[in-house]
Amino acid sequence: MAYTPSSFHRHLAAVDGEVTALFRRVAALVPVATEILLAGDTARAAALVAEDRGNEVLSGVENMLEVDVARGTPMGSDLRFLLTVLRIVPEMERTSDLALHVAQRASIGGQLPQPIRDSFASMGHIAGRMWDVAGDGWVARDVRVADRLDTEDDDLDGAVSDMHATVTGHGLDPTLSMECSLLGRFYERLGDHAVNVSRRLRWMVGPV
Repeated sequence: MAYTPSSFHRHLAAVDGEVTALFRRVAALVPVATEILLAGDTARAAALVAEDRGNEVLSGVENMLEVDVARGTPMGSDLRFLLTVLRIVPEMERTSDLALHVAQRASIGGQLPQPIRDSFASMGHIAGRMWDVAGDGWVARDVRVADRLDTEDDDLDGAVSDMHATVTGHGLDPTLSMECSLLGRFYERLGDHAVNVSRRLRWMVGPV
């Protein structure tokens, strides 16, 4: 059964609410994962992974989108909205997975010298802030966040580079050094995904 115009737009509003909740979830998860890493709290890391419902949320949003496309025959701005959601929701799920990967490295937290811990704290702060900005941009339909996040992403890349230099300077055990390098890559990707979704928003809204 096809939607009526009013019921279709109510359903689009429900999808929008789910996407907003996903933004907030990711923005909250990034700093929590960093906190767990630096605390060396392996029990909390395991609990966080066990409690994760990311795949369920993703499936729920995808099901909503399938119904909208099949019944609503979207056009114009509605179609741009749905296509954007189809593109950004998987990116947010990958971001959640990256944050969980950070938390799962909690076993090395207690082995990190303070300067390296400070580097990870800075990286977590920047990445979490980027996702806060991305979520605020989504709610406000503010295309300017794409430019802001490009700058923030440069800051994050700089922090990752500083971390690598600090790791080299401390002469860490090779295994621990490799774990730090992998974590640096996780944080880089956390930032990259925030930039990507903000660019999708710019496409959805169009020139202003």
